[in-house]
Amino acid sequence: MALRRILAEVLSDYVEKGYLTVPDALEVAERVLWRNAREVLGI
Repeated sequence: MALRRILAEVLSDYVEKGYLTVPDALEVAERVLWRNAREVLGI
């Protein structure tokens, strides 16, 4: 759960500062939390 909380804090900060849009931040979160592991493990 700590990873999710920290990731949410960082991404929300990036959105607030204009570095990322909300859709971009959601894409990053999905990649970090699910898609990268799925691709590496082949699931």
